[in-house]
Amino acid sequence: MEKVFVHYTACFILGILTATYLPLPRGLLISGLILSTALVLFNKFFSWRKTSVYILLAFVFLGALRQHYALDRLATADRYLVNKNIEVCGMICEEPVVRENTTDYIFKINELKGGNKDTEKISAKILVRLRNTPVPATAAKSRKIHRYGEILCVRGVLESPPPPSNPGQFDYRSYCRQQGISGIMYPEKVTTVGMGRKTVAGVVTGGAIKIKEKLRDIALCSLPQQDYYVVDGLLFGGAGNLDGDFKTDLQKTGVIHVLSVSGFHVGLVMAGTQVLLRCLRIRKKRVHILVALAVLFLYTLMTGWRPSVLRAAVMACLPLVGSVLGRKSSWPVSLSAACMLLLMWNPANLFTTGAQLSFAATWGILYLTSPIKNLIGFMPAALRGSLAVIFAAQISTMPLLIYYFNYLPLFSVLANLLVVPLITLIILLACTSLTVGLLFLPGAVLLNTGTSCLLQVVRWIIWIVGRLPVAVYNIQSPRLWELVIWYGILVLLGALYWERLLYLRVLWIYKRNRRSAVTLALFLMCIFVWFGVILPAKRLNVTFLDVGEADCAVVIGPRRYVLVIDTGGSLGLKKSFDPGRTVLAPYLRSMGVQQVDLLVLSHFHRDHIGGIAGLAGEFTIKQVLVPGEWEDSEEVRQVFALLKRKHIPIINAGRLKQIVLEPGLQLRILGPPRKNFENTVSDVNNNSLVLKLTYGQVTYLFPGDIQQEAIDYYCSEAAEAEGTLKATVLKVPHHGSKGSFDSRFYDKTRPHIAVVSVGPNYFGHPDRRVIEELKQRGAMVYRTDRTGAVTCLSDGKSIRVSAFRKEGMD
Repeated sequence: MEKVFVHYTACFILGILTATYLPLPRGLLISGLILSTALVLFNKFFSWRKTSVYILLAFVFLGALRQHYALDRLATADRYLVNKNIEVCGMICEEPVVRENTTDYIFKINELKGGNKDTEKISAKILVRLRNTPVPATAAKSRKIHRYGEILCVRGVLESPPPPSNPGQFDYRSYCRQQGISGIMYPEKVTTVGMGRKTVAGVVTGGAIKIKEKLRDIALCSLPQQDYYVVDGLLFGGAGNLDGDFKTDLQKTGVIHVLSVSGFHVGLVMAGTQVLLRCLRIRKKRVHILVALAVLFLYTLMTGWRPSVLRAAVMACLPLVGSVLGRKSSWPVSLSAACMLLLMWNPANLFTTGAQLSFAATWGILYLTSPIKNLIGFMPAALRGSLAVIFAAQISTMPLLIYYFNYLPLFSVLANLLVVPLITLIILLACTSLTVGLLFLPGAVLLNTGTSCLLQVVRWIIWIVGRLPVAVYNIQSPRLWELVIWYGILVLLGALYWERLLYLRVLWIYKRNRRSAVTLALFLMCIFVWFGVILPAKRLNVTFLDVGEADCAVVIGPRRYVLVIDTGGSLGLKKSFDPGRTVLAPYLRSMGVQQVDLLVLSHFHRDHIGGIAGLAGEFTIKQVLVPGEWEDSEEVRQVFALLKRKHIPIINAGRLKQIVLEPGLQLRILGPPRKNFENTVSDVNNNSLVLKLTYGQVTYLFPGDIQQEAIDYYCSEAAEAEGTLKATVLKVPHHGSKGSFDSRFYDKTRPHIAVVSVGPNYFGHPDRRVIEELKQRGAMVYRTDRTGAVTCLSDGKSIRVSAFRKEGMD
């Protein structure tokens, strides 16, 4: 029976994958489903042979058909709604998400209004984002927001989220589509029509949201602001309003999962319900089960139907229902049923990170805890169970964590051992205080004093563990076949313990060898990680990142020397785009970089130094190379204050000529000249560091933002005597501006590849003549605003160039 459910789920998943990567006509899928169902019925009445094959085939067609309908709905919205100025009417179908500057509404469209006041029925889901005035958390109740179930008419342009343009960058477009959201609208006009038609589902969901809001109000009144955000995340999920540093520490220590409501939270809710019923002296089993199911359903509604909650709720419900019916339910059946229901609800859950991590962790705990517990049998019994559960969850989710987030918390086992028991106490104490607060608010304030004390201890532990040496190790994303090998080894490890495979019994004749076999398998997994993920390829990687109208390039040497040239962005504006944290740091993590060996700031303009704070907050910077002279400004003072605070050594490039980064990899400093440029159009731009990177026969030229006066100097004979400008790859100076155009410069450099680091701007960058001159000389021109990041891989003899967005190529 267990295998049957697992096989049905596997076939349903196969159908979803087929419809995603091999689109088939709807008619063919419907015909296949009808035919396979007919064959099942035929064999049921006339023959028992091959019935299971037809059932499995029916589930494949069912999964494909379900995914086809989901994709067709998004395609319809793309065709009629996206990138158009529209007026639509519909209902707020989920609880609003209130942030400091915006309020997000998931909006289910029912009608599309035309220009002649005609309406057209259409079904789609969009995200309506309203900007609001920031208010303190204690005043959040006073903010006027629309409620679940309200019908609104909104007018505006429905925008599709832009795709990622750099490796390692968060793909917000895919995330929205996985949630069934077709686009984002910042409406010009919002009109409230009224409340939607009352249905049983709407009344129940609205009631659950009101209870949740009441509990949140009590928490707001009885906890400090940051403690409230943590408790809200622990009870209801989400970390959107958490302090950034605390959230980063949670990720570094591998404890961020406590903010994702899952089986851990559901188990505490179920246990609390049982304790409460026993305290009330209610002993009837069926009453316990019915109350537990009702509480579980209410809690699932309050947490917003997240995949991890649905999975845990289904797995908790099935044993309860089975006990009423007098039937036992095994964990493979429960896990398969939860997966099937979740995918029927939304097939895109198959591709969401949260759902994958939730199912992987649950499978690992249920399948691998006993083998690991047997392996560490030498440890004290009190510690053995907790360690086995933590290890099982870690090794089952580790490949996915590396694949999606490119980091591995090395002290996660220690952090979980110390923090999870405290988190359990915090959740129980917070639930008790909120329950008491419904009757007597001062009682909630008193109890939550203990909650705040425990949270402070948790912060202290996480802060210490997160700052241990090498607390986080960054690793490149594994390939698909490496993930398959990893989970294949885990399956074999479990099979060795459970002895489910006959040939494994023959292979391991003596049971006393089982521990040796598991140890050997773990050793092979470590070898696999080392050779498949950690060891680098012996090539030079130079990547020009897309940071908008700014510059940022990353050089990773064959021996993993990391050089960063400029950081892009703008500095000193609190709400401005931070490329150091959102672009540069994710890229470095995706490349398995642990530290930056040398950061070069070509000159002190905002579009070249604005990401340094975000970069320094995420990575250790060993040293910084700056120009010999600079103009004093607020940006410069901020940079040097940051470097002093982080104790980062500063190298003045005034007298340097060359830096050997690695054997065979040299960085030459061609400029500025000893006597800086003065009284030019832009002295700061013209005095940019001009760098030439050489690896074998391949050269890269980074001229900063030099303009006409500096170009005249570098094209002169005096400059040519100091170093040739000829380069294989040229970073086009000053974003390809008209002020940096000079045909002599391109004659001197003669690049095979030219990269223009540019974004949306009002300056007309890049100038049309710059692009034409480069193309006339046979150079392949890449623009980061169109192609995204541009990566050049070289072995010192040849070079291979790839653009992150292929559709942006001319």
